[in-house]
Parts: sequence; C-alpha cells; structure tokens
Amino acid sequence: MRKPSQSASIWRLLTTAYLVLMIPAFLFVNFTCNALDYRIEQAQYSLTDGDKFALDTNPRNAWILSFGGFLRELEMPFAISSKLNMQSARNTIVARSLSDIRAALIYIWAAIFVFGAIAIVRLGFLLNRPLQQLTGSIERLTKGELTNSISIFGPRNIEQMGDGLDKLRRRLQESDKQQKLFLRHISHEIKTPLTSIKEGSKLLDEQLLGPINEEQQEVLQILVKSSNELQMAIENLLNYSSAISQKSKKRHNLVDLSLLVYKALEKHELPIKQKSLALDMSIASCQAHADEVQILTVFDNLISNAVKHSPNGGKLSLQLRPLKKNVAEFIVRDEGPGVNKDQEHAIFDAFFVGDQSVKTTLKGTGLGLSIAKQYIDAHEGVIQLLSTRKGAAFRVVLG
Repeated sequence: MRKPSQSASIWRLLTTAYLVLMIPAFLFVNFTCNALDYRIEQAQYSLTDGDKFALDTNPRNAWILSFGGFLRELEMPFAISSKLNMQSARNTIVARSLSDIRAALIYIWAAIFVFGAIAIVRLGFLLNRPLQQLTGSIERLTKGELTNSISIFGPRNIEQMGDGLDKLRRRLQESDKQQKLFLRHISHEIKTPLTSIKEGSKLLDEQLLGPINEEQQEVLQILVKSSNELQMAIENLLNYSSAISQKSKKRHNLVDLSLLVYKALEKHELPIKQKSLALDMSIASCQAHADEVQILTVFDNLISNAVKHSPNGGKLSLQLRPLKKNVAEFIVRDEGPGVNKDQEHAIFDAFFVGDQSVKTTLKGTGLGLSIAKQYIDAHEGVIQLLSTRKGAAFRVVLG
C-alpha cells in the first residue's frame, strides 16, 4: 500500500479540524434559525406586541439588528425569513426584528465559514513548505549527503527541528571523516605486514629458498589462502567506506565490460584451480557507461562469492551479453548451497554473513554484496538474486 505524502496528511488534518468546527456551528445556526422562524410566525400573528414577544434591544444587540436591517433593505438572499409576511398588516416590529437577527446570524456564520476556509488553506501552505523542506533534508541525510547545510524556514518550532537536523548532519559528517581516517590508518597498518607475508609465501611456493615437502606445501597453501582472504577483507572494508560516501549519479565513461570480467576472473585463478572448478563462460563484447574501478569491484565480489561457496569439482557459470545498445547483463551462477529463503531479503545488507556453511580460515565481512549493491545503485542499474533450483545466481544490468 502506498503511504500518504506529508502534504496529504497535513491537508487531511486541517480539513478534519475545519469540519469538526464548522459542522456543529452549522447545526447550531440551523437550529437557531428554525427557532427564530417559529417565534417570527407567532409574533406577527399575535394581536398585540405584548410582553410575550418583547425583544431586548439593549446596546449589545443593537449592532445585530442594524446589520440585519441593512441586509433586509438590500434584499440580500436569506435576508428575510420565509415566515415573515411583508404584506401583512400584522407584520409587527418584533417579527421584523427577529427576522433581522436571523439574517445577521446566517451571514455572520457564512463569513466565518468563508474566512475560516481561507485561513485553513493559508495555514496549509505555510506548514506544507517547511515540512517538505524537513522531509527532503531527512532523505538527503539517509542517502549520506552531508555537505550541504540544512536551513528550514517556517514556524519557529519547525525551524528549531531544522537546526537540530543540521547539528546532526555536522556530527555525522565529523563521524564520517573519523571513520575514513581510521580505515585508512588501520588498512595501512595491516597491509604492510600482509604484503611481507604474501611475498614470503610466494618465495616458498616457488621453492626459491629450497625444496619443501608435502606437509609444508599444505601449510603453505593455507597460508596463501588466508593471506588472500585477509586482503579481500581489507579491500572490502575500504570499498564499503568509499561506496557509502558516493553520491548517486550517472557515469558517462564508455567501458568494455568483457575486459573487466576477465580481469576480475584473473584474481581468482588460484582458488578456482584449488577447487577444480569447471568454468562455463559465455562472454560477449559489451559496452556500458560505467565507472571502471567500481564495476570491476562488483564483478570481483560476485565471482569471489561464487568461488567461495562452490563445492570442490563444481561448475562456475559466467554470462555477459548485450541487451541493447550500451546496456548489458552479467550473470554469475554457482553450485553451492544457495541462499536460505528466510535470508534472501538481507543478503545485500552490510555485514550480513548468512549461515557461514562454507568452511574458511577467515570469517567473511559480509560486505561484498553490499558494496556491489551500493555501486550498482550509484550507476542506476539493477542487481538481484535469481531464483534457482541449485546454488545461487546473481544478475546485474548496467546501461
């Protein structure tokens, strides 16, 4: 069900308040007019203007009588009661006075009705604009747009809410800067020793420092695998920090997507060989307007996810095909355990790691798919989990 907009809610609230006030007022005026009609009829057909129909004409009521008489002289609509017979000889002073009061009461209520409606419309516009500004500012904050200051113009209490939002924006901006600084620092501190570990592992694997036996080779393979997983975790943390700070905008560089697929696949040659995975590839030459670095990260993360969850000796399928000019579709499939139906809604959430059914030396960060989603959204593309009988399949549309 579509949620009502902010402006619709305001107008509904103001209209309800207006009707709550006007309907009882209308019923009261209608009841009073009927009572006055009865008194007018009784007064003009009585033999005398006796005490029974005497009218208090003190100064407090004089303006009502004058206003009603003015309306009667102008022969305005509803200015003369239908019960008042202007041709009758018994058209008493009391009857005419009651008719004038009735006319004044009707026109006063009509004026209140009209000016009340104008006031409600004016109030609606005065409230609608600052609330729309407030809603837009909140939406920008949720998208991570923290550079522009928030200024709300309207009633003082709403302006105070805008000031509070701007304070929150500044705190989020400072927190974002501190987060990026921390990630850069910690990644540097980790990458330096990690590089030494990877280079040392490579020297041992190539047996440049002497031959190694089978047991040492197994330990070395674990070391290489753990180093690669740790490097992927660090890159995902840095990429995630970059992804959440990206503004949603269309990229205009025309990129050969097939080259990016092959480049991403090269990074996973070793784990593919270790798992003896069979590659089923259908890669057509495709172009799309994209950011090369971001889309390479998307392909890299999807292939990494598929390799990680594929069983030994399984099949890995990659498909890239054009849908129309400068619009392409990329699909990656694996034969792993797939995604639990209860968890499908959360697979693109940050730090979601699922059941972790695959044994790894390093627990995943749960950022790979979230980063891919952030980057594809920034390209105004589509990324989705496809329904399959076996394994998992992800589809990306760029263009």
